Amino acid sequence: MKYTVSVIIPVYNMEAYLDQCLETVFEQTLEGIEVLCVDDGSMDGSAQILKSWRQKYPDRMQVIRQENSGAAAARNRGIDAAQGEYVIFMDPDDYYPDAQVLSDLYTAAKKNGALIAGGSFAEIRGEEIVTEFEESIGGYTFDRDGMMTYREYQFDFGYHRFIYHTQLLREKGIRFPLYTYYEDPPFFAAAMIAAGEFYALKRLTYCYRYGYKAYDWTPRRAMDMLRGMRDLLETSKAHGLDRLHRTTVARLEANGYAPFMQNIMQGDMALLAALVDASKTVVGEWMGLEEGESYWFWQLRLLAERALQTTEAQREARQAKREVKAVYDSRTYRFGNAVLALPKRVYALVKRFIKK
Repeated sequence: MKYTVSVIIPVYNMEAYLDQCLETVFEQTLEGIEVLCVDDGSMDGSAQILKSWRQKYPDRMQVIRQENSGAAAARNRGIDAAQGEYVIFMDPDDYYPDAQVLSDLYTAAKKNGALIAGGSFAEIRGEEIVTEFEESIGGYTFDRDGMMTYREYQFDFGYHRFIYHTQLLREKGIRFPLYTYYEDPPFFAAAMIAAGEFYALKRLTYCYRYGYKAYDWTPRRAMDMLRGMRDLLETSKAHGLDRLHRTTVARLEANGYAPFMQNIMQGDMALLAALVDASKTVVGEWMGLEEGESYWFWQLRLLAERALQTTEAQREARQAKREVKAVYDSRTYRFGNAVLALPKRVYALVKRFIKK
């Protein structure tokens, strides 16, 4: 069977929302849809839900199981397995706004010879549906239908609302980097750059469930966010996409500061080094800075270095106190030979920290 669009859904512990997601996928009117669900080692009832839907649609749905490897690896697995002319990505806690979404996207792409086609985006915030966004994320929506170049667009969020020509992704080797966070903007930019242009639809094509889950900013997650942002900085620099570059720098400042500082304050020197290194990719003239002037990173670096110095000082103080205590507890000290027994390093540490 020849498939038109392969819908790739990574699934991990999403039993609460999975039925609604799949219902909106299978109600699509476009003929020839293939649904690829990659179960990323779910431990709740997601596997049973997938089994039930697979029994209903054995010719249209595949379930691929893998050990927990993350959403990026699951989506890549879907790209490799897809048989559709185009692919689209859906998260299992989101849904399509109506039954014509894939039909409209596919028809627009085929009619206009577009390798990528996409529409507007909505955030579901509890009972509220948000379709108007502030300027920094205004690229979530389009105000007209028609072809658009990526140089004109230069946006990085909301990749779910687009279909991508499968052969384009395969021929160009475009995949999601294996990050635990911020893996989709680098993928989106790479696909858009490869295509050069896309067809934009004003109509709503994706509903994203927002704000119901909190992120634990582990060292791995913070580092992966920085890696994703650095990927975009390097890509935008290489292709002369100054607006994307400025947008990414702004996201670093707005979204990265707290997670980075949280981990740096806890002594994550690798993250600090990566942050300092990332600052070298910022193009000063695009940011309105003088040549050689570093962007806001200089302030963050100073704060981070100060935090590390504080952490190191505290660590040294604790070690000094332990060593001093060991000396005081020693038999040599109790017999009155404390001065002779004190090594110079411990003595220096005592002088430095005994006042703390």
